[in-house]
Amino acid sequence: MSRTAKVASQLKVWLSLKGSECIFKDQGHIKLVQVVGVNFSEEVITFELKTLETPGLRKRPPSSFKIGCNIDYLNCKEKYLHAPYVSWMLITDSKVVKHLVKFAEGLPQIDAFLKEMYSKLAERPIKPRKRTKVIPPK
Repeated sequence: MSRTAKVASQLKVWLSLKGSECIFKDQGHIKLVQVVGVNFSEEVITFELKTLETPGLRKRPPSSFKIGCNIDYLNCKEKYLHAPYVSWMLITDSKVVKHLVKFAEGLPQIDAFLKEMYSKLAERPIKPRKRTKVIPPK
Protein backbone atom coordinates (compact mmCIF):
# COMPACT_ATOMS: atom_id res chain seq x y z
CA MET A 1 0.00 0.00 0.00
CA SER A 2 1.42 3.37 -0.96
CA ARG A 3 1.91 6.14 1.56
CA THR A 4 -0.90 8.19 0.00
CA ALA A 5 -3.33 5.26 0.18
CA LYS A 6 -2.39 4.60 3.81
CA VAL A 7 -2.92 8.24 4.81
CA ALA A 8 -6.20 8.40 2.87
CA SER A 9 -7.52 5.24 4.56
CA GLN A 10 -6.75 6.62 8.04
CA LEU A 11 -7.91 10.15 7.29
CA LYS A 12 -11.56 9.24 7.97
CA VAL A 13 -10.59 7.76 11.35
CA TRP A 14 -8.58 10.85 12.33
CA LEU A 15 -11.30 13.27 11.28
CA SER A 16 -14.01 11.20 13.01
CA LEU A 17 -12.28 11.87 16.34
CA LYS A 18 -13.27 15.54 16.26
CA GLY A 19 -15.78 16.14 19.07
CA SER A 20 -15.15 12.79 20.75
CA GLU A 21 -14.08 12.28 24.35
CA CYS A 22 -10.81 10.42 24.82
CA ILE A 23 -8.32 9.61 27.53
CA PHE A 24 -5.00 11.39 27.17
CA LYS A 25 -2.05 9.66 28.86
CA ASP A 26 1.36 11.26 28.99
CA GLN A 27 3.93 9.83 31.39
CA GLY A 28 2.24 10.20 34.81
CA HIS A 29 -0.69 12.34 33.65
CA ILE A 30 -4.09 10.96 32.75
CA LYS A 31 -6.81 13.36 31.59
CA LEU A 32 -10.24 13.17 30.06
CA VAL A 33 -10.10 15.33 26.94
CA GLN A 34 -12.25 16.27 24.01
CA VAL A 35 -10.76 16.44 20.54
CA VAL A 36 -11.66 19.93 19.30
CA GLY A 37 -9.61 19.92 16.13
CA VAL A 38 -7.60 17.75 13.78
CA ASN A 39 -5.08 19.41 11.49
CA PHE A 40 -2.65 17.77 9.12
CA SER A 41 -0.14 18.56 6.45
CA GLU A 42 1.84 16.27 4.21
CA GLU A 43 4.18 15.34 7.05
CA VAL A 44 2.53 16.13 10.41
CA ILE A 45 -0.83 15.54 12.10
CA THR A 46 -1.90 17.66 15.08
CA PHE A 47 -4.79 17.09 17.48
CA GLU A 48 -6.18 20.02 19.46
CA LEU A 49 -7.41 18.79 22.85
CA LYS A 50 -9.49 20.39 25.59
CA THR A 51 -9.28 19.06 29.16
CA LEU A 52 -12.67 18.13 30.64
CA GLU A 53 -13.55 18.22 34.34
CA THR A 54 -13.63 14.72 35.77
CA PRO A 55 -14.21 13.86 39.43
CA GLY A 56 -11.18 11.93 40.63
CA LEU A 57 -8.84 13.21 37.94
CA ARG A 58 -7.06 16.48 38.64
CA LYS A 59 -7.44 19.13 36.02
CA ARG A 60 -3.89 20.19 35.38
CA PRO A 61 -3.09 23.17 33.22
CA PRO A 62 -3.17 23.76 30.39
CA SER A 63 -6.89 23.39 29.81
CA SER A 64 -6.35 23.15 26.05
CA PHE A 65 -3.26 21.97 24.24
CA LYS A 66 -1.99 20.33 21.05
CA ILE A 67 -0.29 17.02 20.44
CA GLY A 68 1.10 15.77 17.19
CA CYS A 69 3.56 13.61 15.36
CA ASN A 70 4.77 12.61 11.94
CA ILE A 71 1.96 10.98 9.91
CA ASP A 72 4.20 8.09 8.86
CA TYR A 73 4.74 6.98 12.46
CA LEU A 74 1.24 7.43 13.90
CA ASN A 75 -0.18 4.08 14.96
CA CYS A 76 -3.91 4.36 14.52
CA LYS A 77 -5.46 1.33 16.19
CA GLU A 78 -9.14 0.70 16.93
CA LYS A 79 -8.77 1.71 20.55
CA TYR A 80 -5.88 4.20 20.65
CA LEU A 81 -3.44 6.46 18.82
CA HIS A 82 0.28 6.40 19.53
CA ALA A 83 3.62 6.95 17.87
CA PRO A 84 6.80 5.11 18.84
CA TYR A 85 8.87 8.21 19.61
CA VAL A 86 6.28 10.25 21.56
CA SER A 87 5.42 9.90 25.24
CA TRP A 88 1.66 10.33 24.81
CA MET A 89 -1.18 7.97 24.00
CA LEU A 90 -4.73 8.94 23.09
CA ILE A 91 -7.25 6.25 24.07
CA THR A 92 -10.23 6.54 21.73
CA ASP A 93 -12.35 3.48 22.59
CA SER A 94 -15.59 4.84 24.11
CA LYS A 95 -16.07 1.75 26.33
CA VAL A 96 -12.61 2.17 27.85
CA VAL A 97 -13.19 5.92 28.29
CA LYS A 98 -16.51 5.35 30.10
CA HIS A 99 -14.97 2.65 32.30
CA LEU A 100 -12.04 4.87 33.31
CA VAL A 101 -14.31 7.85 34.04
CA LYS A 102 -16.55 5.66 36.21
CA PHE A 103 -13.49 4.33 38.05
CA ALA A 104 -12.10 7.87 38.53
CA GLU A 105 -15.39 9.03 40.06
CA GLY A 106 -14.76 6.64 42.96
CA LEU A 107 -11.25 7.94 43.61
CA PRO A 108 -12.29 10.94 45.77
CA GLN A 109 -14.11 8.56 48.15
CA ILE A 110 -11.05 6.30 48.30
CA ASP A 111 -8.82 9.33 48.89
CA ALA A 112 -11.12 10.61 51.67
CA PHE A 113 -11.13 7.15 53.29
CA LEU A 114 -7.33 6.94 53.20
CA LYS A 115 -6.99 10.43 54.68
CA GLU A 116 -9.40 9.50 57.48
CA MET A 117 -7.52 6.28 58.24
CA TYR A 118 -4.20 8.13 58.20
CA SER A 119 -5.48 10.77 60.64
CA LYS A 120 -6.75 8.03 62.98
CA LEU A 121 -3.39 6.31 62.85
CA ALA A 122 -1.63 9.60 63.51
CA GLU A 123 -3.68 10.06 66.70
CA ARG A 124 -2.31 6.83 68.17
CA PRO A 125 1.00 7.18 69.93
CA ILE A 126 3.73 5.18 68.34
CA LYS A 127 5.76 3.23 70.84
CA PRO A 128 9.46 3.39 70.18
CA ARG A 129 11.00 0.05 69.43
CA LYS A 130 13.75 -1.22 71.63
CA ARG A 131 17.07 -1.14 69.91
CA THR A 132 18.89 -4.38 69.96
CA LYS A 133 22.58 -4.38 70.50
CA VAL A 134 24.48 -5.61 67.49
CA ILE A 135 27.25 -7.95 68.45
CA PRO A 136 29.95 -8.16 65.79
CA PRO A 137 31.03 -11.64 64.75
CA LYS A 138 34.26 -12.95 66.28
